[in-house]
Amino acid sequence: MVSAIWMTLGSLLSPLIGAQVPCPANPNPQIWHVHAQAQPTVADGTRAKPLASLKAAVNCADVGATIHILYSDRALPGGVVLKDGQRLLGEMDRDGEGRSRITATEGDAIVLAHNNEVAWLHLEVANGVAVFGDNVAGSDLHDLHITRLRSGLMARLDPSLCHVVLENGAFDHSASVIRGCNGRLEPLQKGAITLLADGKHGPSVLEHSIRRTTIEDIPGDTRENLWGYGIDVQVAGDVTVTVVIEGSTLTGMEGGIAGKGRQSGALTLLVTDTSVDDLLRDGIVVSTGFHCSGLRPEVRFDTDCRGREWVPESDAKVVLHAEGYRYADSRCHGLIDDASAIEFYALDQGRSEIEIHVQDSDLIGAAQPAVFNFNVYGYPARQIIDLGCRNPAPGDPQRIREDRMACNRAGYTSAGRNRLFGNAWGGDWSSDLSEVALVGPGRMMAQGNYWGDRAPIDGLGDALGDCSRLNWLDEEPIYLTSDARCELWHVPGYIEPDGIDGRFHLVADPRR
Repeated sequence: MVSAIWMTLGSLLSPLIGAQVPCPANPNPQIWHVHAQAQPTVADGTRAKPLASLKAAVNCADVGATIHILYSDRALPGGVVLKDGQRLLGEMDRDGEGRSRITATEGDAIVLAHNNEVAWLHLEVANGVAVFGDNVAGSDLHDLHITRLRSGLMARLDPSLCHVVLENGAFDHSASVIRGCNGRLEPLQKGAITLLADGKHGPSVLEHSIRRTTIEDIPGDTRENLWGYGIDVQVAGDVTVTVVIEGSTLTGMEGGIAGKGRQSGALTLLVTDTSVDDLLRDGIVVSTGFHCSGLRPEVRFDTDCRGREWVPESDAKVVLHAEGYRYADSRCHGLIDDASAIEFYALDQGRSEIEIHVQDSDLIGAAQPAVFNFNVYGYPARQIIDLGCRNPAPGDPQRIREDRMACNRAGYTSAGRNRLFGNAWGGDWSSDLSEVALVGPGRMMAQGNYWGDRAPIDGLGDALGDCSRLNWLDEEPIYLTSDARCELWHVPGYIEPDGIDGRFHLVADPRR
């Protein structure tokens, strides 16, 4: 009898239990307030009577509404999915130090929609993404502090974002979803800020801004326990994406910033006044394509590519403009076989485009050469490696003007003035103090930079006039130049590197 009564009550209450709590009568439905210690029984969403639940505020707020998270020494649970145009704004404490906090003990903290602004918040996550955007436009992320709640195995993106479909043994472009894949077509390890785009069912031109944001992981932890990158941007499809990264700091994660183009995607990264430190791997990575796509049979690195002839090729284009970029490895955490200030590579065979423009930047103390292209598994159809092509040496004004015009016509726009020294301390595959390197085809322009305290070997300002030349597969170098600051590696089956032009060096440190 008692059990029957409880079953009857349960059947009556179950719809109420599953029902959504109604939204309060907020006098201004375009502005909502949340406080971690609010009294939910009297809350109406105003500043005087804030809501106690962030999820409730996001749900009740209309498209385009502003949600203020009032400061508290307690954190609000995350896991929220914003609506288009919503603004999620925190505030500082009275001392101007602490910020409103959102925590995600599982999963991702904030999932973006179109045209969201997220600012003045401290985001804490355990093994997920702090801010995740999937095929959304117009994100404005600024004045954020992003940290890890605890060490532990970092999650990977949902497999639905890396879903390969084959039709008669060939890659099916229409059915496959690969914007969340790594270079080996596996689900991507999550990054602190992860932005994906492929243009499917969404806008084809996207712009994002990340400003004055600090991202801190746990320095020295194992790779599996760290964010893959502090900022990870992946494009894969008929889409054009521009991401501005300004005035930010990234420390402790596996890699700093990643910009990767697949298929016909176009991506531009504008990195300004941003620093990275204490990373296991590279400060900035730029790449195109997938491992094994279009691999030539004469290349000797194809043993793990048998049966993967279906891997899609890419006509992607990725451009990096870095100005005021600061790379350091102050605790020497960098892996000796894979930690540079900037690394870039193409995994397709002569199809994609890569441009690197770096000026007024500090690239100091990397375990490997500060800047290098790793064109071992592929090479781009067009590549511009531009660390400076301005020819600041005194001389005939007409000749200098002609040289500069020739630089611009060739696509070189950097003014140089970079500081590059103390790199390649790891020495795993590179000779001691080799500042820059080319592995496989390519030409690097690096004029007008400060190369540290070693005098040019020919006394004419030709700091990189002669590089070490090595064979990638041989243990002994085929030709080694004493005290060279650069290296040229020949990959069997590929064209040799064209060379590195580091003339017209700066005789004094430009920032002292």
